[in-house]
Amino acid sequence: MNKHFKRAIFSQPWGGLGDNLAFSNLPRLYNDQGFKFYVSFLNYSRNNEISNIVWNNNPYVKNFKLLLPNIGYQKVHESGYVPLSDNFNIVQNINRIHGFEPGDGYPELYLSEIDKKLTKKKKSLLVDFNAFSTFDQGIYQVNFMENIINEYNAKDAEFLGFPQLYEKSILPEYKTVVNIKGIEMLISMLINTDTFVCLNSGSHSLAAALKNKYSYPKKIICYYPTKNKKAGDYIYNNVEYKDVGGIKNSHYE
Repeated sequence: MNKHFKRAIFSQPWGGLGDNLAFSNLPRLYNDQGFKFYVSFLNYSRNNEISNIVWNNNPYVKNFKLLLPNIGYQKVHESGYVPLSDNFNIVQNINRIHGFEPGDGYPELYLSEIDKKLTKKKKSLLVDFNAFSTFDQGIYQVNFMENIINEYNAKDAEFLGFPQLYEKSILPEYKTVVNIKGIEMLISMLINTDTFVCLNSGSHSLAAALKNKYSYPKKIICYYPTKNKKAGDYIYNNVEYKDVGGIKNSHYE
């Protein structure tokens, strides 16, 4: 096999934290098959922190290259976006599309400084309802969220805010807001939290990966429109899912 075919050159166009994490098993899997794994200059991340957390920290990624991709979105597109099994979540489906065993279905994280961020005292209840792109797509509706927000306000939950990403919330006001300055701060919060409540967003995938590797957040609750759940989606076995009204599923659209 010539050198061209021993290089796995990755890209995806969606850009979110969850979008990049969904492919995070691939560097290790290709490395085990004798491939050098590169991230193409065409790979899209909404900010540099996503690239750092998912790709730059990964010991199986060689570096970023001015090369055209031959895996990632290209393979997903060739598959017709059809899950290969009703039992696969998005991570497992992506692994199989690329010719590998499905694996355990969790994104991979390589965080060398994680032990320094662990504390004995954990936050009781942390909530992140900042999946605004899914509101824009109609997956969630604001009127379905109002009662849920009021419920957690009554429990004195701490709600996450992302002022660097969002100027204002489209949802009702939160009683207590913790402003997150970046993904590293978000990770530090999540691994020191007993119960994390979220929507189907990047923090949902991140929390599932952290719990799988570090056992925290101890409990994850994700509000997810039941009629939108399907094979090949962002569903993790260590997350408790609760139904919330929605309109449609726009995954991979």
